[in-house]
Amino acid sequence: MKLKNGRALLAGAVVVSIVASAVGVAYAAIPDGGGVVHACFQNVTSANKPVKLLDTAKTATCPSGWKAVSWNQTGQRGLPGQAGTNGTSIIVRTRLSASTNVPSGPDGGSAAMPLTGATWTQAAGHINQLYAGQLAVITPTQCNGTDQVRVGVTISVDGFPTFTLPTPMALHAGVTNNTFHFPIAVSTQQPNPTNTAVGNNPAVLFEQATPTGHTVTATVSTNCTGTGETLTVTSIAADVADLS
Repeated sequence: MKLKNGRALLAGAVVVSIVASAVGVAYAAIPDGGGVVHACFQNVTSANKPVKLLDTAKTATCPSGWKAVSWNQTGQRGLPGQAGTNGTSIIVRTRLSASTNVPSGPDGGSAAMPLTGATWTQAAGHINQLYAGQLAVITPTQCNGTDQVRVGVTISVDGFPTFTLPTPMALHAGVTNNTFHFPIAVSTQQPNPTNTAVGNNPAVLFEQATPTGHTVTATVSTNCTGTGETLTVTSIAADVADLS
């Protein structure tokens, strides 16, 4: 009988221990059921203010001389930020569509370049800018009886010159890999009187009240006058950026 009573007492102690543990978990509610952490702090004059956590399952108030404070354990969602600007992006890539010959002529020769990506629409309220990028040519074996070929380039927007070499480039004759990357010093034209220039740089297209269509054209010229002294353009490139 004593053994049985001893076993009964032991089993009872285990049950009480388990219940007490469960109650302890329920009462140690930090954070509370809503995920909120409660605490008390003393608003003392020192920089370091004492803080102690408050178990609201046991008491909902702070001791005398302490003030209540609480915060969400996961943090509250902040307000949406202001919309940022889109920044600068390339909206048009103008490229030579096929190798093009510039034949010689009595006063030298010139030819319009066939381009892809040569038209675009400037969005209302946006500023656009044209950037000249690259020129590649194959020079004839001779030019006017010399080994020097002079090459000029003009890139226009809506028929108005934007980039023009101040002086033609002097290249050696008979070279097949003449490739040049801008920036090369370019002349600055006067503003287009119709609307689109900023200051004295018509490469910048000022914002318009309504969407506005634009077209890029390019012309390459040479000083060669002799028969068969043909310049071949293998690449020309320009980009248009939206600055708004």
